[in-house]
Amino acid sequence: PGHGIQLKRGAQAGRLVVPSDHTIGPDGSTSGIFGCQVVYSDDRGATWQLGAIQSTTNNLAPNENLAVELVAPAPDGGSYLYFNSRESGSVAGTRAQGWSTNGGTSYAGLLTNNTTFICPVVQGSVLRLRATDEGASGNRILFSCPNHASSRVNMSIWSSTNEAFSWTRTKAIYSGPSAYSDMVRDSEGYVGLLYEKGTSS
Repeated sequence: PGHGIQLKRGAQAGRLVVPSDHTIGPDGSTSGIFGCQVVYSDDRGATWQLGAIQSTTNNLAPNENLAVELVAPAPDGGSYLYFNSRESGSVAGTRAQGWSTNGGTSYAGLLTNNTTFICPVVQGSVLRLRATDEGASGNRILFSCPNHASSRVNMSIWSSTNEAFSWTRTKAIYSGPSAYSDMVRDSEGYVGLLYEKGTSS
């Protein structure tokens, strides 16, 4: 779930990147080992490759995966990506996160948990709102998800002005039952948030 991105910076500029997830079960069941991966195309979608992949490890079980491109390329010139993943493992109420310095071809080390995000086990969304190399005065990345340690309630948005290395306190959008979400920025710079919501569930 969620949207893919096309890279604009670094050695992999132009690449289509689709963050995604998998489950390794005995017969395709959802009771097996969770994991996240990247599928990418360097020829405008004519062919696709399996890139970065991580299954349950390091006490984390990453799953539904999201990505945003960082403004500055990696030190070696590769396209620098930040990943934020649903965490279905033993670290309750957090998210898994990681980076890639080569446009999603591989992860730069194991994913880790980020305790800044107080979220249930659920999908979320990340989106670049502003970038200095696009004429903005500062960089800003948004993350949307329910803000509760165990229940799918209180849809909220977190904000980062330092390329996903730290995040501000949340802005509540809807306090009731809420779950999956995705975001988009329109041509005028407004953010659209599409999310599941209900009154009792």
